[in-house]
Order: sequence, then structure tokens, then C-alpha cells
Amino acid sequence: IKFPIKKLDCGSDKINEDMIDLLDAKKHPEIILDFVDLSAPEWKKTGKYFTSTAHAKFDITLAGKTISYFVHLDLVKVSENNIIMKGQKKLSMADFKIKPKTYLFGLVKIKELIEIDFELILTK
Repeated sequence: IKFPIKKLDCGSDKINEDMIDLLDAKKHPEIILDFVDLSAPEWKKTGKYFTSTAHAKFDITLAGKTISYFVHLDLVKVSENNIIMKGQKKLSMADFKIKPKTYLFGLVKIKELIEIDFELILTK
């Protein structure tokens, strides 16, 4: 899955611009999520849908550097052919060799953690 860095929403236009600059979007314009492995879900009936949890291994590429992470997933089977998959992962910019910016001689700092929240619809 490729996500354009220019579509990030960090809460303000200035912070978005800083993040685009930090992630070197001109050279590496996308965040890339590659599914490596997914545990087999055990489905249970919840209301009119089937739900499950699973664990996945993702390779995440940010600013040209790839790191593997394990992620907890929530799954909802909304039809025979469609599954909604939700997950969240916090990443440290330091892991990707990215140094957060500071302002006002270090009095204001950008947080080192990046939180990625995603919701995907998987279709057969």
C-alpha cells in the first residue's frame, strides 16, 4: 500500500509542510506498507457481522528506510467478499534516522513519535 506523504494531515498546514520536509517527500514521496504475514483470524458472530482480531507483520518504508513491525488488527467481515481491517502503530522517527525539527532555539520541538491509523476494506 502506498500513501502519498503530501496527503498527510498533522492538524495544521505548517506542521504538514514541516512533516513533508522532514520525510524528504521530494526524494521519497510515499509511505509504503507491505504486508509480510498475517495470523489466521478466528471469526465469531457479533450482531449481524463476524469479527476477529489478528496480528500482522508489516514492512514500513519511510524516507527511504524500511523497518518491520508487528501490528494488532481488528477485523469485521461485512460480507462474504469484504473485510474491514483496522489498525494503529506508533513509530519513532529516530528508527528511520529522522531528526525532528525544533523551533525558538529548542524551546518548541516536534514529537518524535508518528502515529499511523488505518482502516482498509479488503475485497476478494
